[in-house]
Amino acid sequence: MLRPLPPPAIFASALARAAQTQDLLASRRATIGHGSSAGPRHGVPKAVNFYRFEVVIGKEGDDDRCFAWSPLLRSCFSNGPTVEEARRNMREAVTQHVRVLLAQGDSIPQNERLVHVEELAIGIP
Repeated sequence: MLRPLPPPAIFASALARAAQTQDLLASRRATIGHGSSAGPRHGVPKAVNFYRFEVVIGKEGDDDRCFAWSPLLRSCFSNGPTVEEARRNMREAVTQHVRVLLAQGDSIPQNERLVHVEELAIGIP
C-alpha cells in the first residue's frame, strides 16, 4: 500500500505560518467587541452611513465668485472664489447640515431615483 509522502520542508514551514496566522486572526476576532462599553474601541470601525446630494454651482452676479446649493437641502448653501473652493465649502456645509438633522432626529432627504447628473452641451448649426 502506498503512503502519502510528507510535504517538503518549504511547504511544511508555509503550512505552519498559515496555521499561526489563522490562530492569530481567530484570537483577534474573539477579542473585538469585548470589554467596556464606555466608548468606541481602537481598531473597531465605526458604522458609516453614506448620503448622496445633488449640488449646483453657479456664478454670483457680475462677480467671479461661485455659489453652491443643493436642491434636496433647501436651507444649505455655500460659496467660494473658485468652483473647487465652492465645492469644498459645500461639502463641509452639507456635512454639518446632515449632522444637525440627525441630532434633531429628522430624516435625511434622498433622491432614490437619481442615478447621475451631467451637464450636456449640444451644437446646432
